[in-house]
Amino acid sequence: MLLISQLFKNVVLMSMLREQHLDKLDDVTGTLFAALSAVGRAQAEWGAVALLTSAISSCDSRRQLVLEIMEYCAAGGIAAVTRKERGGLLDGSLLEHFAEPDDKTRKRRLETVYGNKPLFIRLMVMFIGIFTIFTTDPTYYLRGIDSTGLHPVDHN
Repeated sequence: MLLISQLFKNVVLMSMLREQHLDKLDDVTGTLFAALSAVGRAQAEWGAVALLTSAISSCDSRRQLVLEIMEYCAAGGIAAVTRKERGGLLDGSLLEHFAEPDDKTRKRRLETVYGNKPLFIRLMVMFIGIFTIFTTDPTYYLRGIDSTGLHPVDHN
């Protein structure tokens, strides 16, 4: 549960840094940003593989989970913070599960995520996609994140 929470916090920090062009102030910040992205991706990969192999017994079910989230990511699902009403596979997930200001409520929501293995796996694969794009696209950041919190971005 702590891992997925930390991955979310890293995405928030990295998006804020990238949006303000603070990710490459100098060689040191560029190196640290790249390292945080690589470590985040590796942690998400580790978590996803561990869950896929222990929580989902059917190869077809594993494949279907991964393909669903890959399609969601490829269709722009990880371009911005979205509302649940948008209707995509994970739309609204960041707001619903991570962006709660009350610690007790946020902890209960994260416990719900942890108890729902298919959702947990989908979120981990989504984080793999986000950290990969941070690494490969120097202009990428998750839109809808700023110093005041997460705000859904309405886009097509």
